[in-house]
Amino acid sequence: MDRKGEAPKVVEPEVKKDDVNVCSIVDGILTGKKETDDIEKCKGKYKGGKYPGWNCNSQTDPNHTGACMPPRRQKLCVINLQYFTGETSDGLRKAFIECAAAETYLLWQKYKEDNNGGEDLQNQLKSGKIPEDFKRQMFYTFGDYRDFLFGTDISKLNTHTEAVKTNIDRIFPPTERTSETKRKEFWGTYGKDIWKGMLCALSYNTETKKMDPDVQNALTGPTSKYQYNNVKFSDKSTTLEKFAQTPQFLRWFTEWSDEFCRERKKKEEKVGSACKNDYDGCENTKDNGNGKCVTACKAYKEYISGKQTQYEKQAKKFDIDKSQNKPGYEDYSEKQASEYLKEKCINSSCDCILKVKKIHDYWTNPHKTYDTPSIGTKCQCPPPPCEIWIKHWATKPQSLTPKGVKQNIKHHVASGYVMTKVKVVMRTVMLYVYLQGDKDYI
Repeated sequence: MDRKGEAPKVVEPEVKKDDVNVCSIVDGILTGKKETDDIEKCKGKYKGGKYPGWNCNSQTDPNHTGACMPPRRQKLCVINLQYFTGETSDGLRKAFIECAAAETYLLWQKYKEDNNGGEDLQNQLKSGKIPEDFKRQMFYTFGDYRDFLFGTDISKLNTHTEAVKTNIDRIFPPTERTSETKRKEFWGTYGKDIWKGMLCALSYNTETKKMDPDVQNALTGPTSKYQYNNVKFSDKSTTLEKFAQTPQFLRWFTEWSDEFCRERKKKEEKVGSACKNDYDGCENTKDNGNGKCVTACKAYKEYISGKQTQYEKQAKKFDIDKSQNKPGYEDYSEKQASEYLKEKCINSSCDCILKVKKIHDYWTNPHKTYDTPSIGTKCQCPPPPCEIWIKHWATKPQSLTPKGVKQNIKHHVASGYVMTKVKVVMRTVMLYVYLQGDKDYI
C-alpha cells in the first residue's frame, strides 16, 4: 500500500507468445484443405492461367531497371498482409505467419506436381528432410517477406503491394524517428516465427487433412537442422538471416541463375537421350525418323537464346550497382556477374554460367554450351562434303592416293552421310584434280 486505502496498480507484463503457437496459427488456415484448395484466397500456382515467366520490364521499380522478378515472387501470397486491419505488432506477426505458411504450402504442391506427383518427395518430408532445391525456394521467399517489412522490396507497387506497404507503415510509421529501430526489433523477435510457420505448413497432410505431429516435430523440433538459428543456405555457410539481408536484386539474380542452370541441364539430358548419332538433330533431316532428336535440339537452342536478354539486363545492373559500391558487392569490385553467381550458387549448380565468360558467343551459338561437348555435334547439320574432305585431307594427305580416295568414299557412304555415292565420287575427283593443279580435267 503506497497510498492510504489504495493498493498499488499492478501493470501486467505483455505475455510473449510461445512459439508453439505458430503451428496453431498455421493449423487454423490449413486444416480441412485438399491439395487443390485455395488457402486464405491465395490460389494454387497453376490456377488462373499459365504460370508466368521471368519479368524484366513492367513489374520492377523504375529505380531498379535491369532487375528481373521471379515467377515465384509474382505469384507470392500476400493476402493476409494486404487485408490486415490490426493496430498491433502481434497482429502483424500473425498476418506474416499466415502468408508465409500459405505460400509455402502452395509452393510445395507446385513442386510436387513439377516432379511427377511427388510421392517420393512427400516421403522425404516424413523422414524430416526438405529437398535442397525446395529449401532454396523457401529462403528466397523468406527474404521477400523481409523486404516488405523493411521497405526494401524493389517491385513496382500494385494494388496488392500498395496495401501491404500501407498496413505495415500503419504499425511502424515511416515519419517516426524510431520506425527503423522498431522494424528491426520486430524482425529480431518474430522472424523466427515466420520461418517456423513455413516449416509448419510442410507438416500438413493432405490425405488426413490435418497436421502430422511426427513430421512437425522432425521439421521444427529442438533437434531439427531447420531451426531458424541453424539452417543454412545450400552452400552450407550462409545463414537464413544473412541470406535474407542480401539485396533483393542479388537474391533474384542468384535465383535466376539457379533456375537457368537447372533447366539447361534438364534440356541437355533430353538431347543426350533423344539423339543417338551425329547430326540427328539437324532440322533439315527431321523427316528421317529422328524427330525426337530434332525437337530436343530445338528446345535446347531456343531456351539458351531466349535467356540472353534477361542475363544481359541483369548483368548490366550488376555492373552499375557494383560501380556505385552498393551493399552486397563487397569483394566483387573486380569480378563479373558470372563469377558472382558461380560463388553464390551451391554445389556447382551455377557452374554453367561461368561459360558465359569463357564462350564469347554463348547465347548465339547454344550448341557450344553443353557440359558434354560431343552432344553438340548431334544437334548440328553436317558440313558441306567438300569442307569435310578438305579438312580430312589436310590432316591425312595419304588419303589423296587412289586407294585412299576409294576407302574414304566407301567409309562415308557406309556411314550414311547425307549425299549420294555419285556426288561423293564427283566431288572427290574434282577436288582431287583441283588440288593437283590440273584444271584441264575439271
